[in-house]
Amino acid sequence: MKATYRAKFNALQAMNDGYSFIVIKRYNGFVSVWLDDIINTPNGEKVTEYGEPKFHLVSSTDYMTFMELMNYNK
Repeated sequence: MKATYRAKFNALQAMNDGYSFIVIKRYNGFVSVWLDDIINTPNGEKVTEYGEPKFHLVSSTDYMTFMELMNYNK
């Protein structure tokens, strides 16, 4: 995914509500993207995606999907 103003704004709101990362479904599995990576990546550049989803490592961590992030409203 690429960093955009909308993604950064929604990521900030989601972080304030306790979310840590998003999970994106790809044709060969799932990848995770940390919300702070979205915020720190310059606009228009690709955000670092992690091939091993992190959500199973930290059971208390809240996460959302890419579509939930892009449509995030408090």
